[in-house]
This record gives sequence, C-alpha cells and structure tokens, in this order.
Amino acid sequence: MQNKILLFSHLDPTARNDLGNGYVREFIRNGALFLDHDEIYFKYGNKGTEKYIEEFIDKNRITALVHLEQPYAFHLRVEFLEKLRRKVFVAIMFADSDSHFEVRDRYYAQATDLVIAFNSSVIGEFKRMGVNSVLFPCSYDTKRYFRKKNARKDVEVAFVGLIVGKMDRLSYINHLLANGIGVEVFGQGSPNGMLSPEKMIDLFNRTKINLNFSAVAPSMMGRNARIQLRYRQTKGRLAETALCGGFVLSEYAAGIEELFEVGRELDVFYDKGELLAKARYYLEHEREREAIAENGYRRAVRDYDVELTMPKLIEEMERFIDRKTYRCTELYIDEVFTTNYMTYRVLLAIRFIKLLKFSLAFEELKMVLRNRRLDFYQVYRFVVEEVLDEFPRLKSWLKTVFGRKPKGVIAAPPPKKLRDGGKT
Repeated sequence: MQNKILLFSHLDPTARNDLGNGYVREFIRNGALFLDHDEIYFKYGNKGTEKYIEEFIDKNRITALVHLEQPYAFHLRVEFLEKLRRKVFVAIMFADSDSHFEVRDRYYAQATDLVIAFNSSVIGEFKRMGVNSVLFPCSYDTKRYFRKKNARKDVEVAFVGLIVGKMDRLSYINHLLANGIGVEVFGQGSPNGMLSPEKMIDLFNRTKINLNFSAVAPSMMGRNARIQLRYRQTKGRLAETALCGGFVLSEYAAGIEELFEVGRELDVFYDKGELLAKARYYLEHEREREAIAENGYRRAVRDYDVELTMPKLIEEMERFIDRKTYRCTELYIDEVFTTNYMTYRVLLAIRFIKLLKFSLAFEELKMVLRNRRLDFYQVYRFVVEEVLDEFPRLKSWLKTVFGRKPKGVIAAPPPKKLRDGGKT
C-alpha cells in the first residue's frame, strides 16, 4: 500500500451478515488504520468526533479516508467530509444505495473523491453528479462461507430472507407450494424463523435450488416513494450461496450478468410461470444443475473472495488518489437530507441517554431544535426499538397497535426437519 489509509467504520461481532466485518478485517490486514465509528462517536459526541478524526489524520499522516457507513446511518456531516477533502482523499463505501440514493447517498457523494458502490445500477447516477464511482461487488470471507465436502443434497428448494410484508416474495413462494414444489423458508416472519450463520451455510450446501429475490427494500426514510417497489437490484446472497457450492435460481435484476454468467453459473426467472418451470426442470435434471452450481462456485471463489478482491480495490483507489486535484464544489443540502439527518440525531440522543452521557445527548438535541425538521414515524420507531427494549410486552403491544401489520402468509408450512432452534 503506497498511501496511508484510515478506515472509519464499525466492527460488529454480533452481526448475522459478515459482509461489513469482512471488509473491515481485510482493510486492516492490508495495512489500513481503523477507527470504529460507534466507539469514537459514543465517546466523544458529534463535535468531539470531528476533532478526533482531524487530529488522528494529522498525527498519523493519513492520505486517504474511507468511510464505510451503515445503512440508514448519518454519523458525519457532509460539510465535515468536504473539509477533510481539502487535505486528504475521501472515499465512501455505500451499501444498499438502490434504497438510499435519493434520501442519503447522493448528498454525501458531493463531498467525496470516490464512491465505492456494491451495485452497478447506481454507478451511472453518481457519475452524472460528476463524482467518480467504481463497482465493488459484495465479497465474502471464504473461511466463513465455504463448500462442505460431500454435502448431501436433501433439501429441494429453500429461501433465506425477510418475508414480512414482502408480497412479491410470498407470491412466488406460494405459487411453488400451490403447484407441489416443497419450499423451506427461513427468516424473520417465516414458519422456521431465523437461521444462525452456521446453519445458513449448512442450508446453502444442502439445498438443490437456492432461491434469490431481487426487489429493492424501500428505505424507511423514503417509505412513501412506493414506486421503489418496482426496482430490482443484485444481492450479495448470490455470492454467499455460490461460495457454499449452492445452485442459485434468482429473480432477474439488471447487472446480474456482470456478476455471474446466466445459464452457466446460475439461472434466472422473470415471473411466476418461469420460476415454476425452472424449479421443476432443475429438480429433474440433477447433472445440469450441479454443473451450473460448480461453475458458480468457481466464479465466486475467483471473483468474490474478499481476501482477493480487497487488495485490488485498494490498488484501484490508489490510482484515483495519485491523480487527485482538489476542486472546491458547492454543496446542495435540502430538506430531504436535513430531515433525515436531524431525525437520526434523535436516535443518537436516545443512545447517549442510555449511556448516561447527557451532555452529548443534549448536543444532538440542540441540532434538532436549531433545524426543527423531524420525521416522526422514524422517531416513533427509534423509541420503540431503543427505549422499550426493557419492556418487551409493551414494545410488542405498541408494534401491534401502531406498527405496520405483516401482510400475507405462506400457503403451507414447510417440513419440520430443518426447523432451526437458533436465535430469532
């Protein structure tokens, strides 16, 4: 590594999805310094965090800052990133930009030298803003996602993922069930409940057909933009499953052919009829199905092993760093961003209060009072999730009375043999 890189992100050992943790580990392994934004922010607060980062950059002679932000989060000010950009190269890695581009990501992108996106569908949008953007497909730790030797394929069709309120997913699954295809369903709101990471890896290995759906999850911040329900995106689940040697049958999303060769490394469907036809076909044609799974596995090991992809990303970043010329840009901040940024201050204030750090909580609330823009639905959600954790019965009642009701049910329960006793 020619340049000295600082990664500002979060390492969460309790996370079910290891994607972000894997990126943090590999950045560190490749020589980057690391600051955990939860640890720093909840120690120093808003202004203190900015001061700490600036001093850390100067003291350690950092030449590039990479901000890997969590979905929905607003830790740093756009203006602060622009200030940093005057003396260091600033890159941001955005997860789920398909959901958050309109309400968050495009605003932060103004104050960056490079956006690293996980989905190709948003690359053009950032470039239209005059912001450099590169694709970094979801990559995983192959020590955690792996193919088991001589795994027995004793599950016909399975899906792992959220189904509460996902009418499109429920419609697909129920169509298979109604036509005699047994489908094991795991995830929040499913009869089987949540799978532990270890059992999920085991399931991918044991399943003949692993389903993947591509609908974009509308952001809570832009929940009224219902047209988002038409959008489709490539998912990290493609690489996760392929790394475990699983055959993937995915709902089509633009850009999927850039990740895997359709018909050779995975297959796709466009509607319920095609899903049913291909499910039947691949259950009957084991040799062809396993050949595609083998090709997908080889592609995933070659292109989506984070130990191999991270050095390539850093090398690409260094080419941008070496040719950077700072140009002052006008920042455009409107009420959409301001409302969501200020609403997130309420969540941070609640967490500071729980930590008994009242002065830092007041710092967040002062910003809210100064701007007077809030999304009260999000505030309600923050209160339910953060404040009422100690009162589970009250929390459950409030969710039932005021929350969005789950829609749809699975037509028939899956077999009992794979029901998971892990955490929900």
